[in-house]
Amino acid sequence: MTKESLEGSMRADRNEIREGKKQKMGEAGLDVTYRRNLHRSHMCIRAQGTAGTCELKMMEGKQIPCLLKLEITVMEGETYYLYDISGKQQIDDYLSGKKMGYEILWRLLFSIKELCRVLPDYLLREAGVCLKGEYIYVNLEDGSLYFTYLPFWQESLPEAFERYMEGILRKTDHQDQAATELVYQVYQNCLAENASVHKILETAMAEQKKQEPGEEKKEKFPEEYFSAEIPEETAAEKKKLWEKAADRIKIRSGNYTWFCQFSEQLEKLLEKEMFSLKKKNFGQEKKTENKKPFRNKSSGRKLFQKAEFRKKKEEKADLFLSKAPAEAKPEECVQLHPTEILAVRGQDPMGKLIYQGIHGCGDILITGDEFLIGKNRQQAQGIIEAEGISRLHARISRQEMEYYLEDLNSTNGTYLNEIPLEYHQKKAMCRNDRVRFGVEEYLFV
Repeated sequence: MTKESLEGSMRADRNEIREGKKQKMGEAGLDVTYRRNLHRSHMCIRAQGTAGTCELKMMEGKQIPCLLKLEITVMEGETYYLYDISGKQQIDDYLSGKKMGYEILWRLLFSIKELCRVLPDYLLREAGVCLKGEYIYVNLEDGSLYFTYLPFWQESLPEAFERYMEGILRKTDHQDQAATELVYQVYQNCLAENASVHKILETAMAEQKKQEPGEEKKEKFPEEYFSAEIPEETAAEKKKLWEKAADRIKIRSGNYTWFCQFSEQLEKLLEKEMFSLKKKNFGQEKKTENKKPFRNKSSGRKLFQKAEFRKKKEEKADLFLSKAPAEAKPEECVQLHPTEILAVRGQDPMGKLIYQGIHGCGDILITGDEFLIGKNRQQAQGIIEAEGISRLHARISRQEMEYYLEDLNSTNGTYLNEIPLEYHQKKAMCRNDRVRFGVEEYLFV
């Protein structure tokens, strides 16, 4: 699909809006539609009011850090902004009802801080950032966040940030102590007069003393278990041992360099193994610290033998009980192949997707009012472990005894009877409809 065909589909959408058949208003009261072609996905927003020429020239076709890439098209006297959202999801869809933990909260605040730092470099206004959940996207590859800059938008960023943090307070996982402390600290700083968003975040992050996103976490252990620094005496002893080994092997002079390289690699490997063993045993040694040592070897050996004998005796008893015949009780019988009921008591419908493909995926029983489909076992209820399926691929919602299907900006798309669905475009499903997630096809019954 070229830019001309994209404009043609937008023109059709606008005609439907005029006729009153279709109306898509965003969270900020904007005219928002979503479009997908073979390679890219776009969020289309109709321009309102006036925009600075300098801003448009600075943004069009350029990838500015922390901002969605913008393209501008004019059609029949109306201006449309096309934002590239390929491989991204709105932050609310990314969470999908899951509470916001410390990691995603830190990335969000860090990205807003970087955005405030970048805007002056590109001569862009803080008031042009639309700080609302529907216009904040998460890159599914690396977890980085992107914001939407509207050239016609006029809203004070400190006020918008304060309102947004009020919403984040409700979405934060209050079981996560670190996340709770961080979000309340930032929100309290927002209430101060003439507070700069950049300074608020700088202060909060300086107090947290946490590493920036992208750096690897390093677990710290007590010094008695692991020390990164090697004493000079130990290093000298190691050097002597390697030299003795080289002499014993009687390596030729030409291969001495190879032996040194090999010894260094072997030494690093041994250090890693020792570190993993100490990490695995960390905490277990503390449990045995307070135990009294055996008085002598013979008494220790006897106690050990008694413990082993007792353990074997208990295992034999368990084995005998397991083999003993037991009276079968009807209520304790377990069905190997239970019957799947497609209707719940009270005539509450329950749909099912029957797999029609060749890759061995299973059928999916749809339960609840919202049902997520994808690869992520922590959030999705319908798991499809196949190539081409996104982390959160699609959503099926139940409203007034009917099921609706919508795509979540998946990489390979969602299709209903071979008609592609746009991002957040809900379509009602009927019995015997064909549903396709990427290349995996199902029959809705």
